[in-house]
Amino acid sequence: MTERKMFQIIHSCPSVLPRAIPFEHVAPFESRAFRNHHQTLDRLNERGGLSPRELLCLVTDRRLSEENMFQLTHEQLDAWFKEYYSIETGFKTLYEQ
Repeated sequence: MTERKMFQIIHSCPSVLPRAIPFEHVAPFESRAFRNHHQTLDRLNERGGLSPRELLCLVTDRRLSEENMFQLTHEQLDAWFKEYYSIETGFKTLYEQ
């Protein structure tokens, strides 16, 4: 059986987010990753992954420079992640939110 490719999440404080999620859960957001970071998801993963805030920007199709993204607390990021992510199914789409 092939080992599942994982995408790293960078933690700077305690969080409900796992240290890594299945790569296929972030793969649909490749174009936003490139627009935000000028790097592919593979390259970002090689460099350690994304922070929870960067991950939220990625899956909600937002620019990193949006000011309201920097005002989110760690608790708000954790709450978002618990509501919109499942390790079994990935992220809910924007249309499901």
